[in-house]
Amino acid sequence: MSSTPIDLTFIIHDSAATGAIVYQESHSLITNAQGLVSCVVGNGAVSEGNFANISWGSGAKFLHVKLGTLDLGTQQMLSVPYALYAEKTPNSLPPGGEEGQQLTICNGAPTWTFDGFCPNPLPNSLRDTCDLIDGINLNLGYGNLIDQDGYSYKTIQIGTQEWMAENLKTSIYGNGNAIENDRIDYYNGDSSFICPYGRLYNWNAVVDVRGLCPTGWKMPDADDWNILIQFMDSAPVLRSDYGYEGLYETLNSGGRIKNTGSSYWINPSSSVESNLGFEAIPSGMIDMSNNSFGLGTYCWFWSTSTVLNDPLSYMLTNESFVLDRNSGDFKFSVRCIKNE
Repeated sequence: MSSTPIDLTFIIHDSAATGAIVYQESHSLITNAQGLVSCVVGNGAVSEGNFANISWGSGAKFLHVKLGTLDLGTQQMLSVPYALYAEKTPNSLPPGGEEGQQLTICNGAPTWTFDGFCPNPLPNSLRDTCDLIDGINLNLGYGNLIDQDGYSYKTIQIGTQEWMAENLKTSIYGNGNAIENDRIDYYNGDSSFICPYGRLYNWNAVVDVRGLCPTGWKMPDADDWNILIQFMDSAPVLRSDYGYEGLYETLNSGGRIKNTGSSYWINPSSSVESNLGFEAIPSGMIDMSNNSFGLGTYCWFWSTSTVLNDPLSYMLTNESFVLDRNSGDFKFSVRCIKNE
């Protein structure tokens, strides 16, 4: 049927293949050398209805096609879901939006979200604080920070970096969503340990795109810890084994970031005069079997980096601050660092 005149009729039925006709049009066309034709439904000679007035979002629609008097059949029309509502969306995007975010309909309005998680309202009141008392040197000039959960923290400038000087306590992500129960806990499951030890988090919480840290702050990666360690120790150990290549640790200057009081560490720091105000305390950890361990003796801090596909953390005990690899199911302390 090359180069042959034909007449096509398109009929749109509502709700069913034999439902009411909401639109009908016809096209007079000539096939090409391969016997094919092309046309746009909605641009033909209209004999019934108005294409612009079809209510696409209210029930199924079926397209019935005729070639002259030959019935070619009826097929349900399908569409990309967004197309049904596109004309009702705002003409401009909502303000904000960061790298990694996507638009999500939350409570009927387009909203920038992380991975489609609609935000929850943030607390508008300050929670009880639990400032460290023993060992604090206020002459170091601490700053102050309030997180998304309303908890207040001291902050400290160390070289070119500004760190939280207390362990993170938040129970919610940066968008207000509650942190999942299997990602967060207290030492021994006892909420009284939140002051002053903070909460303990697993690595899934640490790297969640919704963020643990307050606005303007972030989880530290290996590069951030490298800078701190090189500031602590003028001759740190540069590792070159087990995937730790290019990473630093210190075996004798870890005390410079320990709290200098006698209330928390079983073995207090011997670096009182050169203390940097980081105020690390021995908050222990929770292992993958949910056993708590190390209070008074150890603390671990997460990074967002990996070593040989394992999450990278840092362990502080006595005067050493060393690299460590563990299961992401372990729960450790978190310190945030201010964005540059």
